[in-house]
This record gives sequence, structure tokens and C-alpha cells, in this order.
Amino acid sequence: YRQALTEIKQLRKLSWKSQIGHWQEQVKPVSDIPFLFLELDDIDPKDLKQISQEIENKSPGFFFILSKNDDRSSFFGYVSKSFADKVNLKDLSGLLKDTCGLRGGGNASMIQGGGAHVTSDVKQIVLDWLNR
Repeated sequence: YRQALTEIKQLRKLSWKSQIGHWQEQVKPVSDIPFLFLELDDIDPKDLKQISQEIENKSPGFFFILSKNDDRSSFFGYVSKSFADKVNLKDLSGLLKDTCGLRGGGNASMIQGGGAHVTSDVKQIVLDWLNR
């Protein structure tokens, strides 16, 4: 049983790793900050940070990943050091709590957390926040 779970995790990781190049191509400037919003299904919350780091290797910017797993949602937000003076993710964390019920923590350059299955348009909320 444990070996099967380990293999499933490895296969899922291989699956998302094969998407990194495609996701890097989707990074677009928003308010002069390269931005990428990803909405994924069934990604282990522990992998969200690694996905951001893989994308950042070639495309520094601001990344927000939302993963829907059954009846829960997980998120990870990250801004590269070169854009840290333009974006404070702690502000976004509070907004996500108030608008989407997503609770999390972190600092000015990285936030993570989760909550119940999200029905609101998180992408639009993050874009509006970034454009303010």
C-alpha cells in the first residue's frame, strides 16, 4: 500500500513537471510584474511551492497557484525577490480570507494556506488586487 502511494506521488510530480515549460510561456505582465495564475486539480499542497520555484527558475515574477482537492482548496502565492518591493503578499492573504474564506499565513513574498472548496473567482480577485 505504501509503495503504491509513493508511486502515485512520483507519477503526479512527473505529470506536473512536464507542464512547467507550458506554464512559463503563460507568464504575462500585469502592472509591470510578470504574473501567472494557475488553477489546478488534485495537486498536493506540498508541491505548490516547488511548482512556483520551478517556474521562477526561468521566469521571475509573481505566481499564484490554486489547487482544488475534493472539497478543499489550497493556495500558494510567491513573488520573486526582484519584484518584492512592488508586491506585499500579506495584504493579499487578508483579502483572500475576507473574500474567499481562504486562510493562510506567510510573509511579504510568500503566502500559503487553504480552506473549503472555493467558488469565488480567485483569479479575478488576485488580478484586481495586483492592478490596484
